[in-house]
Amino acid sequence: MGGFKLICSQCGSDKVLEKSSENKLDWIGDKAVYGEGIQIRCTECDNEEFMIFRTWTRRD
Repeated sequence: MGGFKLICSQCGSDKVLEKSSENKLDWIGDKAVYGEGIQIRCTECDNEEFMIFRTWTRRD
């Protein structure tokens, strides 16, 4: 079974911590835009990233 390895886009290290999460990205009128994806933090350079897999809107 194949897999993939996450690396830091800033320093290239593979020493990263990852977790699935949801983040509020923006507002469109009275609706909030959310994104779901993987949040990654590099333990070498402390760079943080959020890769989005899907987005949706809802009233908050």
